[in-house]
Amino acid sequence: MQKTACCILVILSMLFLAHPEILSQNRDRSEIPDKYKWDLTHLYVSDQAWQEAKDKVSEKIEEFDRFKGRLAQSSSNLLDCLEFSTEILKEMRRLSSYSWNKNRQDLRESKYQAMDQKTNQLNTKYNAHAAFIQPEILALNNRTIHKFMEEEPGLQPYTFYLNDLMRRKKHILSDSEEKVIAEAGGMLQSPSSIYSTLINVDLAKMDVTLSTGETIELNQPDFGRHRSTAHKEDRELINRTYYNALHKWQSTFGSLMNAKVNADLFNTRVRGYTDCLEMTLEPNNIPVAVFYSFIDNANKNLDKFHRYLKIRKRLLGADELEYTNLSVPTFRNFDLNYDIEEAKDLILDSLKPLGKAYTSIVKKVFESRWIDFYPTPGKRSNGYTDPGAYAEHPYVLTNYSGKYQDVSTLAHELGHVLHRYLTDRSQPFPTSNYASFIAEVAAIFNEKLLINEVLKNTKDDETRLYLLMNSIDRTLFDRAQVSEFEWRIHQEVEKGNALTGDRISTIYPETLRKYYGHDQGICHVPDYFDIRWIFERLLFINTYRVYVYATSQIVTTTLAEKVLVGEKGAVRKYLDFLSAGGSDYPINLLKKAGVDLTSPEPFVKTMEMMSRVMDEIERILEKNGR
Repeated sequence: MQKTACCILVILSMLFLAHPEILSQNRDRSEIPDKYKWDLTHLYVSDQAWQEAKDKVSEKIEEFDRFKGRLAQSSSNLLDCLEFSTEILKEMRRLSSYSWNKNRQDLRESKYQAMDQKTNQLNTKYNAHAAFIQPEILALNNRTIHKFMEEEPGLQPYTFYLNDLMRRKKHILSDSEEKVIAEAGGMLQSPSSIYSTLINVDLAKMDVTLSTGETIELNQPDFGRHRSTAHKEDRELINRTYYNALHKWQSTFGSLMNAKVNADLFNTRVRGYTDCLEMTLEPNNIPVAVFYSFIDNANKNLDKFHRYLKIRKRLLGADELEYTNLSVPTFRNFDLNYDIEEAKDLILDSLKPLGKAYTSIVKKVFESRWIDFYPTPGKRSNGYTDPGAYAEHPYVLTNYSGKYQDVSTLAHELGHVLHRYLTDRSQPFPTSNYASFIAEVAAIFNEKLLINEVLKNTKDDETRLYLLMNSIDRTLFDRAQVSEFEWRIHQEVEKGNALTGDRISTIYPETLRKYYGHDQGICHVPDYFDIRWIFERLLFINTYRVYVYATSQIVTTTLAEKVLVGEKGAVRKYLDFLSAGGSDYPINLLKKAGVDLTSPEPFVKTMEMMSRVMDEIERILEKNGR
């Protein structure tokens, strides 16, 4: 069967059908065919081989002392040290990939938990022993560093790194100070690890009796499942009971958030930044004005988001839109189903606009056991892409169950794979590590190409509605709201104010209600949602990471549209962007690809696209008298 015809068959004929592979969601790992499991022996042939490599690297790290105090003596000394460090980092990336993936393959295995911890300890050891490198380089004047680069061709791969060091010179401390900060890294990460334990293990369970008389037990995973019940009174009872119970943890999580923000403030002050926002963005040479422009544009375009919420209300048939309604599927008991082979074909068809070279690599990913597809006992939930070993290949973990969202997730992760794969084959190791600021672009790009392909072959109104609603990413405004909230709580601490659980639970609903149009009657946000910030996981882990995801969304909309309309040179520019890695600053790389984040254009184009999609949704609803 031709692939295009297959796509149409999948969309129009496979609704509500379940494939045998999809039905079996709890198989033991040994029951999964090898072709659907990753092969980690590409990294190390055995756990013993990993251990031996880890021990060698640990010993090698201690040899850094032979370079200490000698970098300023000659360009060859500097090169020798940088190349020595590069070789260690390459092997550490391989070690980390193996232990990380082995652990996530089955989180119940204490052996792999221990291996993962050993990798983290090795990273701390490296950071402590290598802490002298940057201060010694920066003890040189700029003229000497440029002289070294001119006389030693071997330093060419380190040009961007050295120039960037000189740019950030005032924020890099002395050898002894950098070593103290490196040693303190584990301590400063404590709020993150404590949060993870609390949220996943220690939060109390509670019983709720539903209108049917059934009593259910609520913990975090069960809450996520039960809160989407169609029964309005039960849904509100579940939400109210759960969130009200969380208030007894408000002070505890408030203390953790305070500790996290103060850890950010510590790094901000010791490195001489103006505030935590600058401390987060400046290493990638991103002006803080870009962040403020994003928040400003989000607030100026809340009417677009409110229009989307009104459509959700219309589809749900609700008299009033409650915040609890948003967890209810707009299309209950409706989805597109694909077995894994159909998903592969659909993804390959959707990626054709990027050319045969791109799709041939995707085929290689599918055929070479780089992906662990199916859920098994103990396996980490959701999905991710691990970079794997440098210049070899990444690995992907998914929990494929056959729904459209699973296909979209797989396409998303393949975007990460191709970004990493192309970068590693185009860039030397020193410029292969691209910034998190642009890391999500390739992944979201693939999602957009996928939904474009499915929509192109779909005529049925109900299916189009389902897909069109999926194509509107409401998380852009959710992420703007969380980013603005994160900025506000950092402002509290930076101004010397106390950041208690009570205070956080005042700030959070202010931003949440503003974005969701509570005061305008768009979407009612009950009082008990003031504690919902506890579940904003990234705030406890990565500073301003939510903002990074949001930026990738608006960048990708612009890039994908250029490719899909066939703009001359758009594909080549995009592939060059994927191959550029960390060879330049994110803002510059995006400009070369055709997106200027220092202007409002990307946000404007995103809003135009969102409006066009909502126009079609409303036409279909009018046509069908809904």
